[in-house]
Amino acid sequence: MGLAGEYQVSIRAGEAILHAWTLKIFDQGRPYLIFTEQGKQVRLNHLSPPDRYWFILPKDGDLMGSVSIVQDNTPPAYLDDVCSIVLADLANCEEIKIGYDGGLEYSLAVIGEQTVELD
Repeated sequence: MGLAGEYQVSIRAGEAILHAWTLKIFDQGRPYLIFTEQGKQVRLNHLSPPDRYWFILPKDGDLMGSVSIVQDNTPPAYLDDVCSIVLADLANCEEIKIGYDGGLEYSLAVIGEQTVELD
């Protein structure tokens, strides 16, 4: 089992669907999610302080390099074989890498108050 690329979310009143959304979560170009400590989702080219971010990675993904993992909040009962949820401190990083089984790797340069994606 793994994480789906998109999810269907709906609000119902009895049998009636009041509103429905399709949420695209992961794709091949960006197979991870990043959030501030306060829970706001961020895009890679808009990251700025604070220096700690939550990463949600599919189970075959891993933060590499000098990234300090502050907290691992992956619920072991039902998500540990699907994804990992970690709080990472980027304060002392110039670059972080997210690596995946099979050799796929994404690099992020940490530059002052912004982080930009490198291909």
